Amino acid sequence: NDAIKKHKKECRYIAFMDMDEFIMPTIPFKPIYQIISEQIEKSKGGAAGIGVNWAIFGTSGHTKKPEGLVTKNFIKRGINGHWANYLIKTICNPRMIDYYISPHYPIYKLGAYSINDSDGSRLWGWFCHEVKYETLRINHYFTKSEEEYKKKHARGLADRNQLYNFHEMFIQYNLNDIED
Repeated sequence: NDAIKKHKKECRYIAFMDMDEFIMPTIPFKPIYQIISEQIEKSKGGAAGIGVNWAIFGTSGHTKKPEGLVTKNFIKRGINGHWANYLIKTICNPRMIDYYISPHYPIYKLGAYSINDSDGSRLWGWFCHEVKYETLRINHYFTKSEEEYKKKHARGLADRNQLYNFHEMFIQYNLNDIED
């Protein structure tokens, strides 16, 4: 919310990503800002943001932290229709935001809203069950290796003083269904 207040006039779009999330265009060589602008312009008016689904990547079989890039080491993810991929992060026009209620979704000014990136339909929160990745996706490396996940668990949650349910969260988010 502080960033929106201070910088809303300096940028056309804003997104709040975790350090283990990467925005990825699925249309080769097309700039992200251009994809967003085109999708918003195609909407029926009032669209001020685009909801981008997660693509949850698992350990890819790594127990220890491997050398090299996250994007080269972790190449297995959950299927599109897995419930964990329903979560979105929003890329939006910061001038149309009243405030963010979570890192996933803002509260817009009257008349503004987010749309799904695949068909331009209106979104009503931080979930989109139509996971298609037609224009954009957010590669979310939630677990990384088992070793890295244990360190993440020990840190606790960023937005409240609480620990992860280590075993349950690892099972839920260690998705390795398809190579990507």
